Amino acid sequence: MAPDKDFYKLLGVSDKAAPKELRSAYHKLAKKLHPDRNPGNKDSERRFKEVNEAYEVLSDAKKRQQYDQLRDLQARGFNFQSGDLRGQPGFENFDFGNLGGLGKEGGLGGISDLFEMLFKRGERGPGRSGPAGAGRTGSDVRATAQVPVTTAARGGSLTVAVDLPATCEACHGSGGAGPSTCPQCHGGGRSAGLRGSSPCVRCGGRGEVPTAACAACAGRGEVQQTKRLTVRIPAGTGEGTEMRLAGQGATGPGGSGDLYLKLSIVADGNFRIEGGDVLSVVKLGVFQAILGASVTVDTPKGETLRLKIPAGTQPGTRLRLRGKGLGPGDHLVEVQVLLPTKLTPTQREQIEKLATQLGD
Repeated sequence: MAPDKDFYKLLGVSDKAAPKELRSAYHKLAKKLHPDRNPGNKDSERRFKEVNEAYEVLSDAKKRQQYDQLRDLQARGFNFQSGDLRGQPGFENFDFGNLGGLGKEGGLGGISDLFEMLFKRGERGPGRSGPAGAGRTGSDVRATAQVPVTTAARGGSLTVAVDLPATCEACHGSGGAGPSTCPQCHGGGRSAGLRGSSPCVRCGGRGEVPTAACAACAGRGEVQQTKRLTVRIPAGTGEGTEMRLAGQGATGPGGSGDLYLKLSIVADGNFRIEGGDVLSVVKLGVFQAILGASVTVDTPKGETLRLKIPAGTQPGTRLRLRGKGLGPGDHLVEVQVLLPTKLTPTQREQIEKLATQLGD
């Protein structure tokens, strides 16, 4: 799968094309070049396979990123035909030892093996091992969940909805209909690689590839499904906390991957996040602010405290309750002063007299 062919040009789109644009271009070309519409036309059959290969890579975010990286290396002068990768542009500072050796000295047979290794890693997700294909473990999935600040402070349960890849029921994961012999492994289902043979990366070890893309999954063999999970949030959970939920990622023949859930703390009722602290508002009457007062304040941790308001407190003043926010963070209480909107003539006269005495 080396970028000797420009997948973007094959689909007639730019390298900035959005997924919707890629999908539209692919469906248009696949319909035009399909063998059923062009019986006996070898050129159309070849182009149909190229278009399917291009879309197979570019429709997968991880594969597309890897393809773009290697395409960039080619544009910078990397020789994809060389069997020795050492010293080539883009690999000057590459740690070959981490990959068990690359090039003639390490025994890796050139760029095709590098592509196979990279794309397998992308399919397995971080930390996965084992061959791709029939026994492949489902990929790890990353998602974000919003947690109300009170739940984060006190701990509790949170129901989250996560979109996960699942086997397409319409084609049973084959990606299409009318299977034909895989052109890469010639039906054997195996490819020669670094440590002997391994399942073919093109057909996943089946020995066959679909000749017509499944309309339900656009030939990918999988669709997105929403999964609902109940997650336990520990008390004191902070912004950006990442939780690993083992076995809750994408499913695969070899088992399920993991779900990495990044938590974002959001406002809840009177509480909102400001920096590393929690902020809430307390409302006072004008004379409470002038004379001072003692008021009750609820904290995000579920406590109810008495808070002393000093005499002469100005609107917008923030009082700090140390250690009463998220974890070791503080709880800031902002004072808002409520002014009367309606006065009787007597009340107005009294306030005017007071204003005169105060010099206002």
